[in-house]
Amino acid sequence: MPHLAKNALTRAANLSARRLLPSQPLPPTPIKLKPKSMPKLKPAVATLPDGTTVHLNSAAFAPVFDRATLPPPSHTWAPTSLARDRADPIEPRAATRLTEEQITEMRALRTQDPETWTVRKLAAKYNVAGVFVSMAVRCPEERLSQLAEREAYRVSRLPATTMHHIRDRQRRRALW
Repeated sequence: MPHLAKNALTRAANLSARRLLPSQPLPPTPIKLKPKSMPKLKPAVATLPDGTTVHLNSAAFAPVFDRATLPPPSHTWAPTSLARDRADPIEPRAATRLTEEQITEMRALRTQDPETWTVRKLAAKYNVAGVFVSMAVRCPEERLSQLAEREAYRVSRLPATTMHHIRDRQRRRALW
């Protein structure tokens, strides 16, 4: 029996100690709130036998080493300009004035095969901006209906949460 009583007392002491101690350490008192009688903390500095000084909070002080005496870095990073130099340069497009024949040819190509002759391909062929192509050549109604069907199918397969977010965005846009 004395063994059980000892365990019960130990458990009770541990429980009361747990209740008294905070779950996390308390933050240090800010300097503004410390009383004047409390001395200010001085940084911990140690001097090594070779004469160098070591600060325990070295982030608060200037570095004690000279960058010129450091060894070279173990790795080198490629500058970002190299990636841009390797990429194909984008040449500015000169303003191209199309004739009426070219515009009618563009319209004919777009109406014959809108799958192949997209705005981007027509713009590249005639060296004009895509905005000009979309203004000069309207998309055929059949193509517009196909694109609308594709979009409706894509939206029908979206999860319910995504649809909820889309409807929320539409509602917020309408209330703007």
